[in-house]
Amino acid sequence: MLASFFDHYLPVVIDLLEFMGVVVIVITATKAFGIYLKGVLSRHIEDDQIKTDFSKGLGMSLEFLLSAEVLKTIIIHTKDELMVLGIIMGLRIIVGFLPQLMHSGGFKKPSIFKKAA
Repeated sequence: MLASFFDHYLPVVIDLLEFMGVVVIVITATKAFGIYLKGVLSRHIEDDQIKTDFSKGLGMSLEFLLSAEVLKTIIIHTKDELMVLGIIMGLRIIVGFLPQLMHSGGFKKPSIFKKAA
């Protein structure tokens, strides 16, 4: 009974969550590009603000996509599907942490200029 419920309705919920993640990506990318174009035209680009907003939007979309992947584990039928799903989840988790790590200063860009003493 419960298995047939999951097999019937869970794919719809998974598709909806994935769609929501894609919509968030499209809206975030469009907004960031609009802010960038506005900055180019006014010759004042707020690079940090664009990066911050864009990484927050990508993080939010990855939450939707990762929740869909977690729900997919309920309807997995073979070990091969489970292995592929595990790899996809691992990659999405890594990609989800990269914007936060870059924004927090975990990765520093090397500077070609030396700091004055």
